[in-house]
Amino acid sequence: TLSVEVDGKEVAEAKAGDTIGDTNLYHSSQMRQKSVIRVKPDASGRGASVMRIDQKTYRHILQTQSNKSDQDRLQLIQTMPYFEHLNPQLQKKLATALKPMAFGKGDRIPVVHDSSGKDILCIVSRGRLVCRGGDRAALAADANPKATRPVTRGQYFGDHVLEAAGDLMWLDTPLKVKAESEGVAYFIDRQTFEAVVGKPKDVLLTPQAAFDIQHIEGLKMNKFMDLSISEMQDTQSIMTNKFYKANETILDAHDTSVALYLVRQGTVKIKKGRFHRLKIAGGCFGEEVFHSALATGVPTVKPDHDGVVAKSDCICSKLALEDFFKLPWSQLDRQGKSPRQSVKKTALPEKAKQAELKKKLSTKKVT
Repeated sequence: TLSVEVDGKEVAEAKAGDTIGDTNLYHSSQMRQKSVIRVKPDASGRGASVMRIDQKTYRHILQTQSNKSDQDRLQLIQTMPYFEHLNPQLQKKLATALKPMAFGKGDRIPVVHDSSGKDILCIVSRGRLVCRGGDRAALAADANPKATRPVTRGQYFGDHVLEAAGDLMWLDTPLKVKAESEGVAYFIDRQTFEAVVGKPKDVLLTPQAAFDIQHIEGLKMNKFMDLSISEMQDTQSIMTNKFYKANETILDAHDTSVALYLVRQGTVKIKKGRFHRLKIAGGCFGEEVFHSALATGVPTVKPDHDGVVAKSDCICSKLALEDFFKLPWSQLDRQGKSPRQSVKKTALPEKAKQAELKKKLSTKKVT
């Protein structure tokens, strides 16, 4: 047993497992409390065994742990496919913005930020979590609230948070996360990401977004050549995202505007006479009209449908024709030397037609 004295008076007593002088590790010498520690021998006359740490050593340990944590966060970001298209400098900024979350076996893991109440992206560094639900099903009927998946090092949940349209997205089934072992994870919400790294649509091209944009045939200069990462990022950045309620009209039968639409979430119904087609997440519509406008040089084209409506709540990304021409590569071939061309040259506009079309677009607002 130890006795703690201040000005000759005993103010505290410490037994096995207790700590003394914790605050002295955080303050300068001028602010530290002056005290004397004396050993109180037990009945047999034995003293006490004490472990001591000074401020310099304590700060060194903290700095070492902090450096290891910084390295761990950056390593996770650099090895995750989800962030493979993020600029290396922005990867470093993101790593510094990730907040640690320790968990024990059996703990329920929060899926929203404590202060903002917004959904979070959570990345596991060590340990094992199990997620139940949290679907973003192509069709809501396919959502399975009982579906589970393990989450270990380098894996994550809440990825919808950083999608280009993530501020509009939702989960079709509630997400519940439980720890199967003790460990550590890092988390971030959309607000923090935007403040430190930038708006996701402008800086983060996720694998799913790259796949979806790559398969919009209307964007390609040559159908046999893929879009580059920068071209896909430029396209995502210039697109506008909008939420539609179920049964809300997206395009009516008389809409002559020209634009490409990418379904981000939910289901869209395209009417044509007595029939209709469905487009789910990743599907695109408006391509025929878009190609026709490019081929004819006319900025308004008769639609090839009898209306487009939201079959369920959905989110669509729109690329208007006038925005398409703002893309630096919209009229260049893969080498960036000649006007936009394809294998079937007759199916695409000549340079004069494109110039005339851009002139018309500049004098007429296309929605």
